Amino acid sequence: MKTYYFYDKRQQFISLTFSPENFRRDAKHVLIWAYADENREQIVLTKHDKRGWEMPGGKVEPGEAPEEAAVRELFEETGAHAGEVCQIGQYVIRQEGGAAAIVKNIYTTTVTAWSDIPSGFETTERRVVSSDITTFKAGFSSLIQDNIFPLCRQAARGKQAR
Repeated sequence: MKTYYFYDKRQQFISLTFSPENFRRDAKHVLIWAYADENREQIVLTKHDKRGWEMPGGKVEPGEAPEEAAVRELFEETGAHAGEVCQIGQYVIRQEGGAAAIVKNIYTTTVTAWSDIPSGFETTERRVVSSDITTFKAGFSSLIQDNIFPLCRQAARGKQAR
């Protein structure tokens, strides 16, 4: 599989890979591509108070495995219960000025059940949208309007995590 290189909308240099042999082991962030049902035609988005609609994800807590963080973040941000999680990719954000790179694992899952969104977090709503979404209107985070989103969609379709 190929590794992709590009600049995101904030002009940060991104390397994105779907090749497990290229995955780094120092990921401290996660992103989860969650299908809303077994048909895999819809995905779950969360509404961040400041950034708008985006994919669920966040930081890995101390002592937590990235896979555990993906399940936790999905629940905290959407109230969705994850089925089996499968890592499909990883991207690295190289920040300006020599700051440490941000390493983010990308997982896919299928929602097995829904609960209310837990209170006390930075997200307040969830939305189920077509997994074929290509047009992002006002209110969508710039973080899902770059090359990562369509490339993840393509990679997630190739995985059968349930």
